[in-house]
Amino acid sequence: MKAPITDSSAIGSSRLIEAFTLIEVTLAIGVVAFAILTMVGLNSVGLTTLRSARDSAMEAQVVQAVGSEARLSDFSQLSTLAGTRYYDQEGRQVVAASASFAAVVSGPKALDTNAQTISTNHIQKLSVEFYRSPGGNFQQGQGSPAFISMRSVLVANSERDGTVGSP
Repeated sequence: MKAPITDSSAIGSSRLIEAFTLIEVTLAIGVVAFAILTMVGLNSVGLTTLRSARDSAMEAQVVQAVGSEARLSDFSQLSTLAGTRYYDQEGRQVVAASASFAAVVSGPKALDTNAQTISTNHIQKLSVEFYRSPGGNFQQGQGSPAFISMRSVLVANSERDGTVGSP
């Protein structure tokens, strides 16, 4: 609410000037400060969500690439896929010195269910563990990498009796 103020600076004249009270100005500043702090808080949540989405997309891309390589490989030679692969922020495979992420492929292992272990002649599991570099790359002395997640790739033998090379 604007409070009328009398301006008597000019001799013999008085005119009314409308202005905000100190309480109104203080409340307005408080509302604006609350809105700005809320937006700053949401910004950090948004950045965390963005990082998580980027990590998930990169993981899916790497798991798909490992699965494709496994399907194109000879079933008896799946162990050649094991090892560490390095990726940049966009999910492109790079050398360790410029990598932001590492994927450690291990296996193959027999698929173990609650009831039984399925024969390794029919299906095997490759495990892919994902790590984020603490300093933006995997150079020595940067600290230990942070574990992100682990995914599995199941590879089935498409041969009829489970042995490679049989008719």
